[in-house]
Amino acid sequence: MQNTLTLPPIFQSNMVLQRQKPIRIWGRGPALCSVKAAFNGAEASALTGEDGHWELRLPPMEASGGGRLELFCGGEAACSFDSVAVGEVWIAGGQSNMEFALRYDRRRREVFARPPDPLLRYFEVPKLSWEGQREGDPFTGGDFASQGLWLGFSRKNAPLFSAAAYYFAARLREKLGVPVGIISCNWSGVPAFAWIAEDMLRADGETAPFWNEYYDRIKTQDPAAYEKAFDKAHAEGWSPLMRGAFDLYMRGRIPIVLGDILKKIDPGFLDLQLMGPRDPWRPCGLYSTMVRTVEGYTCRGVIWYQGEGDDLRPGYYARLFALVIRGWRRAWGEELPFVFAQLAAFGRDHFQRGDAFPELRRQQELAAESTAKTWMVCTMDLGERYNIHPGNKGPVGERLATAALAAVYGLDLPWRSPRAEGVSRGDGGELRVRFGGCDGGLEIRGPRIKGLRLFDRGAEARKFQARTEGDTLLILPDRIGGADEICYAWEPYTEVNLFDGAGFPALPFRLTEDPSSPWGAEKQS
Repeated sequence: MQNTLTLPPIFQSNMVLQRQKPIRIWGRGPALCSVKAAFNGAEASALTGEDGHWELRLPPMEASGGGRLELFCGGEAACSFDSVAVGEVWIAGGQSNMEFALRYDRRRREVFARPPDPLLRYFEVPKLSWEGQREGDPFTGGDFASQGLWLGFSRKNAPLFSAAAYYFAARLREKLGVPVGIISCNWSGVPAFAWIAEDMLRADGETAPFWNEYYDRIKTQDPAAYEKAFDKAHAEGWSPLMRGAFDLYMRGRIPIVLGDILKKIDPGFLDLQLMGPRDPWRPCGLYSTMVRTVEGYTCRGVIWYQGEGDDLRPGYYARLFALVIRGWRRAWGEELPFVFAQLAAFGRDHFQRGDAFPELRRQQELAAESTAKTWMVCTMDLGERYNIHPGNKGPVGERLATAALAAVYGLDLPWRSPRAEGVSRGDGGELRVRFGGCDGGLEIRGPRIKGLRLFDRGAEARKFQARTEGDTLLILPDRIGGADEICYAWEPYTEVNLFDGAGFPALPFRLTEDPSSPWGAEKQS
């Protein structure tokens, strides 16, 4: 009966199983055959269906460093996996800033010099944009050798790890002292609707038009002509020259080098998004080809860094992200925690502008407020004006980890960024912006606050002073009554220097005076 059972690729030697939860294992085998799993002294059994599908759950276990998982079919040994650890498992989802590899990170040399950690493990879900995609497809650069394997942290493997996910996992290892496994499921440039289940996107009245627009386009396509054009564009796009340019792009060497290289590339490359059934940016595509390959693998939660790809539809982001969360929770059969990064400060680069980022950040905050077990961390202080991929991913991963340690694991750690909750006018005409979520009060790092703008009936008030007083920001306009709108970090890119005592940057905000009520009954828009 050897090799009579087939399991999804995520089940393999060196994997990490989630502690303290029933461990789901599934696959296919001969019809109506008994299947048994044995691991760490525990057993579970199931009977395959007529289609050969089977599923079982091992009982919850505490953390352990490694063991052998054995599977039997019809009473005979079928397959086994070695060095299986039990600990904390998190999915790292999103687009290029989550995909951003350690080899590009600003602290990479320090990280590469760290000793190996065989109990910090990483699995990259193979990047497949359509069913049946062949290995070595030019769009992925043939980089399948590093995908679909559970890798332990070492100097050799570290460059392949998501930087944000690595720093997240390293902090969990430090604080919890258990094995940590990361399942990396992300793709550069994709909008949120690529990660949504089709039935959910189509059933939602606000988001169904995205599917309908896509369907109306593909139903008139000539499949053979589409595939030919797609293959040609992607072969050109992932030529050695383009891969070299992309490597420079991810390293942040944009203003000096990349512009000259792009001039040498066929302009047809820039039309990569050939919308159709092979396009990774299509609605629901990556949910079908990537998420479904790991859905239901027992884990603790999801960390997320995405939103840049929704700059053409920023007003829909909260709705779309909520559908991502709902769909993934349905697939896993539980209310998975989501901890995500708000978009960092960004101006423009050779491919994209940050004009929509203020609205996207607002939408991300709305998503965190309206969806249970969802927490957002601020990264405004980590952005770069001309680089959409900030190179300092250490604080991103560490803030995600701190939020998870506090909100999910219950550790007493500060993690929230200060959030403007209201404004009132003092007797001397000063504006008093009240903040919640401060740990140790507010502080302005530097002689003058950056990123703060005041407006009076649409005209910007250039002269004002600002200082902090506990959890309050005091703003003193040059003239009494000289402001009816206050904005902080409400631009695509701006430097920020308003922090709390724990070192977390204040969230962007825009406060406006409500004409129907006193300024003290403000609203946040």
